[in-house]
Amino acid sequence: ESSSTDNKTAAEGEKEKKVVNPEIRRLYDEGTITQTEYERMAAADRMFESEVAAAPATFAVAKSSSTMSVEQQFEYNHGRRPDVYDAYAHRHDRRFWVNGRLYEANVRTLDAVCLVEFCRKFTIPKKGASEGKIKYHRHGVITKKLQFHPEYSSDPTFEGGRDYGMYCRFALVRYRPWVDAPFGRVVPEEDGGGGESGTVATAEYKPEEDECIRQWREYLLELRERMHLIPDVL
Repeated sequence: ESSSTDNKTAAEGEKEKKVVNPEIRRLYDEGTITQTEYERMAAADRMFESEVAAAPATFAVAKSSSTMSVEQQFEYNHGRRPDVYDAYAHRHDRRFWVNGRLYEANVRTLDAVCLVEFCRKFTIPKKGASEGKIKYHRHGVITKKLQFHPEYSSDPTFEGGRDYGMYCRFALVRYRPWVDAPFGRVVPEEDGGGGESGTVATAEYKPEEDECIRQWREYLLELRERMHLIPDVL
């Protein structure tokens, strides 16, 4: 048992010599500092070394983040590449376009374009030099019916109107122009006071189906007043 204890003490001593600053160890061995001072200085030294070791990694992340393209930054933040839905939400951001000329050619109509019209006119390549960028379809504007999923009946009496609220929700997303989030953003109650930086975290607003039905009916009235084509089936 004594031999085992001696071996353990020797092993701990060897480990300590590797992690403690030799200068601190020398002061202790010479009796210049007490055991308490030695332990305090050794702990402070280890903390300093860990911060120095972490600093290059932190700098590298910050540096790589600042040199990322907007698509890479989006993937870094969301864990995926931007799709046409994301591009539509950020269509006012010039960086999402394949070039400045295309952005300038369409900037006057961006406020009024809905998601369906956007999809007819633009595409977001999934590979190649233009990956993740807004650009025209190769063969021009798509005139055939676009397929969106999920699909719900626009008839409020179909099957007792069971899915009509969902139809109205997706109709608003697809046919009513929006930016950033289809129904805007709200400040969660628990975050109402804001953070230390003074910014307030927001979450995407997701209204109940009754609210979606009300908003869709109001938007249909607006479309009729403007003599606009009324969407019937998604």
